[in-house]
Amino acid sequence: MRRKKIATLLIGIAAAAAATFALASPASAQGVTNNCGVSADAGQCVFWGQNYNDSHSYAYDNISDFDSLLYLSGDSSTPGFGTVIKNNNGSDINDSTACQLDLWSGINYSGDLKILAPYGESGHAASGSGLGLLLNSLESQEFFC
Repeated sequence: MRRKKIATLLIGIAAAAAATFALASPASAQGVTNNCGVSADAGQCVFWGQNYNDSHSYAYDNISDFDSLLYLSGDSSTPGFGTVIKNNNGSDINDSTACQLDLWSGINYSGDLKILAPYGESGHAASGSGLGLLLNSLESQEFFC
């Protein structure tokens, strides 16, 4: 009887913990911040400039449409600052050490594709003409971890 009560208590605690985690996790975590940084998380540093320069943003998770997301680093004197990212990417670095990044020229992961390897592997970054058809044509991104 005592084992059954303990098992029931442990199941209740596990269920409460799972519910708390589910409530704390946003339904859609995609977005941008101004802090780029390498980690195992799904994120890339997207730059307005073609040489990993000028304003940039850390774009994280799958993003089906960059339409309303802006370059956040710098200030009004920084080239690209406040500009919509969509169709204005000059260079991209996959900051994820664990995920492949697919860059798409169309919304909803469609159109032309440029694949960036996980950070630290050959092909984890592309700039200027190295982006091919994705230069100034980024509309969505998708991670495969």
